[in-house]
Amino acid sequence: MRKGPFLWLFCTQFFLCKNKQNIPSIQTLSEQTSFNIIKMARKSKSVPKSKATKAKASSSRGGQSLGQKALIILAQFRGMGKDALDREFLMVLCRSTNLSSFKVTLSNEKKKGFVEFPGGKTVSITEKGLEKVPEGLIAVPTNDEELQDFYKKTLNIKGTPAKIFDFLRDGKSRTFEELAEHCGYGENSNKSSFRVMLSTLTGAKAANVVVKDDNGLYR
Repeated sequence: MRKGPFLWLFCTQFFLCKNKQNIPSIQTLSEQTSFNIIKMARKSKSVPKSKATKAKASSSRGGQSLGQKALIILAQFRGMGKDALDREFLMVLCRSTNLSSFKVTLSNEKKKGFVEFPGGKTVSITEKGLEKVPEGLIAVPTNDEELQDFYKKTLNIKGTPAKIFDFLRDGKSRTFEELAEHCGYGENSNKSSFRVMLSTLTGAKAANVVVKDDNGLYR
């Protein structure tokens, strides 16, 4: 991932498998966005503290309901100046794998008045929904590193996939062999399991955070 202009990691292109639209890769994100986004993050409609719940934000993401996860993520993106997210992209960030179930969750949140569907397949948080988000959980990234960490945490990237993710943060393209060697898979190792772990970053479930280019290089 290049240390270039502030990346709008999630807000330039959204994940829609049916239309073959992918989230930008770690490296290409900075190439597709501009420094204007850092201005937007600072001047955007940040979540007012008076609107946020004063409840303690000590609970982990894993201990929250799917509806709560969605509200937190929507609030974070609103703080970055993005009022609506693609529904399927939001599902990926919430670590949900069942679209039908996720639709039901969002419908329930809409009935409560916490979210709206401004574009049919897009979701936005309402003022009432903001009031349900603990203030300490609305963390808005302000630079490349914070945004990378946010993405890594939100998608729960750990273990070998995390080693791959961190190895590609510098923006350099690397071969499969280079990635494998970095993760401890030598020349004579059986790399079948490594290939599976790499696929967790290149697949839709990880919003295609790593892509393979036409030259067979990963970035």
